[in-house]
Amino acid sequence: MKKIYLLVIAFTVTMLSVTPLLVLAYSAHEISADELDDANPVMEIELVDQGIADEKKEEDDEKRGISNPTTRATDTAGTNQQLRNAISSASPGVPTTIYITNDFQIGNTIEISDGRDIILKSNNTTVRTLTSSTSFLPNFRVLASSSLTLESGILIDGHSRSGGVSVGRDRETHSEATFIMNGGTITNIRGTSSTLSDPSPVSVHSGGTFIMNGGEISHNETTNSFGGGVGLRSNMASFVMTGGTISHNTASTFGGGIGGLGTVSITNGTISQNTAGTYGGGIGLTSLSSTRLSVGSQVTFSGNSASSVREVPFNVETALPNIQSRSSSIPTVNHPLNNFDIGFQTASNPSLFTLTVARNLAEGGDVVIAGQTNINSLSLFAGTIPIEARAFDGYRFVGWETNHVSTRVADQNARVTTVTVGANSRLTARFERITHHLNLEANPTTGGSPEAGGTTVAQGDVTTLRANPAPGYRFVSWEVLSGTGSQIADEKSEETTFTMGTSDTTVIAEYERIPYTLTLEASPAEGGSPSTNQTILNVGDKANIIAKPNPGYRFVRWSIVGESNSQIADEESEETVLTMGTADTTVRAEYERSGTLKFLNVPAQLKFRNTTIQSQMTTIQRADLDWFLTIEDTRLEGAPWSLMVSAEPLKSLDGQHEIEGAVIFKKDDRTYFLNEGSAPVHAEATVGSGERKIHWDPDEGLLLQLNLIEARVTTYTTKVSWTLSSVYPNE
Repeated sequence: MKKIYLLVIAFTVTMLSVTPLLVLAYSAHEISADELDDANPVMEIELVDQGIADEKKEEDDEKRGISNPTTRATDTAGTNQQLRNAISSASPGVPTTIYITNDFQIGNTIEISDGRDIILKSNNTTVRTLTSSTSFLPNFRVLASSSLTLESGILIDGHSRSGGVSVGRDRETHSEATFIMNGGTITNIRGTSSTLSDPSPVSVHSGGTFIMNGGEISHNETTNSFGGGVGLRSNMASFVMTGGTISHNTASTFGGGIGGLGTVSITNGTISQNTAGTYGGGIGLTSLSSTRLSVGSQVTFSGNSASSVREVPFNVETALPNIQSRSSSIPTVNHPLNNFDIGFQTASNPSLFTLTVARNLAEGGDVVIAGQTNINSLSLFAGTIPIEARAFDGYRFVGWETNHVSTRVADQNARVTTVTVGANSRLTARFERITHHLNLEANPTTGGSPEAGGTTVAQGDVTTLRANPAPGYRFVSWEVLSGTGSQIADEKSEETTFTMGTSDTTVIAEYERIPYTLTLEASPAEGGSPSTNQTILNVGDKANIIAKPNPGYRFVRWSIVGESNSQIADEESEETVLTMGTADTTVRAEYERSGTLKFLNVPAQLKFRNTTIQSQMTTIQRADLDWFLTIEDTRLEGAPWSLMVSAEPLKSLDGQHEIEGAVIFKKDDRTYFLNEGSAPVHAEATVGSGERKIHWDPDEGLLLQLNLIEARVTTYTTKVSWTLSSVYPNE
C-alpha cells in the first residue's frame, strides 16, 4: 500500500605482513743466555686448524691414558739438576711437558711419584741425549699413580751401563704406574740381575704398565736374566705395543726382545734381530696362553734367534689364532712358536676348550674375539680374552649370553668386555633392530588427517604414508620436518612410502584449500541480474548474493542447481548470504512477472468556483470540471486496487479559526466528511497494463461545504491525503 500526502494551501495541492677457525698459534719457552746455541729456534710459529689441533691434543692424551685434562703446564731443562727441579715442581694431576734443551748426564735415579704426569720432549728438531753416569740404577723410576711419557727427539743412552726406565714396584700390586713411549730411543744399556732389580732397559713391576706407541728399544743387553728389551718382572705387569721397534736386544736367558711373567698385547710394530740364551728370541714368557699373549696380524717378526728349538705344542695354532704365520704345514723348525720368534717355559701342552660364537640375529652384527672377526668357533686355553660386539647399521647390541657356568662375561651389558672361558661353551651376542618414532603433522591442522602404516618403525624399514585431505582441501606435498636419514619415495603423492632413518622423525603433510567457483543465473533470464561480491571461494567462505529483479518482474526465491552442500541463509530474501560448500556451486535466482500500481499525476492546484456564501449551508463546486488523477497499473490482469481520500479541517493561516466538516467527498449520493475519516474514491480490478484516469461529475468528488455562520473572511488551509492501495476497501 502506498500513500501520497498532499498539503493544500488556499486549495493548492503539493506533494516529499665453524667452519673451523684458523688461528695463528705460537709456543715459546724461556731459556738462559748460555743455552741459546742449543735452543734454536726459540719460538716455533705454525698455522693450525684449531679443530685439528684439539683433536691431536685429545689423541695424545688418550695415548697417555689422560681423560680430558683441564690444565696443562710446560717447563724446560738443560741440565740434570734442572730436570730434577722441573719434575719435583710439577703439580700432581697436571700434564707437564718438559722441553729438553741440551744433552746431559743423569746421575742417580730420578723418581716420578705423587700422581705427577711428566712428558719429555726435545725443544726443537735436535735429538737430545740423556746419558747414564752411574751403574746399577735405572735413569727413571715411575711410581704409584704417576706417568712418564717419552716423545720424539729424546734418546736415553746407557753408555754401556745400566739405565732405562723402571715402572712400578714389586710391593705395589695396584700402583697404576705408567710409562708411555710415543717416540724416542732407549739404547746401549747393559744390566744384570746379580746386582740390579731393574736389569732390563724397561723393567715393569707389579701393577706397572708399559705402553709403546712408537720409538725404538735397540742394542741393549741383559745378563743373568730375561727381557733384553722389555722385562716383565711380575705376573701383575703389563706390556701393550701398538707401534715402534724392538730390535738387536739380547737376554742371557729367555725373551731376547720381550720376556717375563706378565701379560703382553701386541697389535702392531716390529720385533726383529733379538737373541735369547734359552728360548723366545723375540718374545719369551714363562707360560703360553691366550690370557698372557695376544699378537695381531700386523706385527712383523724377523731375524730373532734362540739357543734351542722347542717342539710346537699340540693344536697351538687353534689355541692362539692371533699369532701370524700359523699353519700345520710349516716345518717345526720354521714355526713362529719354535722359540725363535715366540717361546715359553712350560713344556706341557695346555688344556684347550672350544668356544662357539653365535649371534641371535646374523644380520644384526659381528663379534670380535681377541681382535679377530668372522669367527664361528675357536679353541683356546682356559683364561680370559677380550670380546667386542659390533652392531651393523640399523641394529644395536643388547647383551651377552653364555650357556655354561664356567664361562663368564665380565659385563654382560657392555659392548666391549672380556670373557673367562673354563669349559666348552657357547657365547651369544644379542642384537635388536633399532626403532624410531614416526610423528605425522598436518599444515594447516584443518587440512587433513595424515596417517602411517606404523609409527614405531625400525631403522631402514618401510611404511606407508596416506595424506587423507579434509573436505575442501587438497594435498600438496610431504616434508621431513626433523630427523636424520629418512626418505620419502614420492613427496607429491597422497599415498607413498617412507623409509625410516637413524633418529625419531617428524613428517609434515602440506595442504591447501581448494578454491570453488560460485555461478549465478536468472530464471527466466530476463527476470533479473543477480550479482555477488565474490565468485571464487574456499569451503566455508561467505558471499553476498543480490537478486536485482528487472522492471516488470519480482524476485521469488533462491535455489541451488545440482548437488552441492553450499547453504543459502534466506532463500526468499532478495539480498542474502551463501556459505560455500565443497564443490563448485551454481545458484539460481527465480523471478516472476510483476506490475506497478502508482500515481502518475496529481494536479498541483485545485480551484473551486467563486460563490457567495449564504446563511444556509452552501456546496462549492470545483472550478476545473476536468480535474483528474492519473494512476499507472502494469500489474497482471484482475489484480484489485482502490483509491481513498482524507483531509484535515480547514484552518486559518493565523491558526485562530478552524472549520470542521468543510472538506467533503460526494459519491453515489453519499457525502463523506473527510475530516472524520477516509472516503472510498474508486475501486476496480486491473483490466490490462496502462494508465487509468480518475475524475468526477461536477456535483461529485472533492467539494467544499460552508455557511455564513462558520466562515470568515480569511485564507484557509488543509492537507488532503490520497491513498492508493492494491486491495479492495473493507466495505
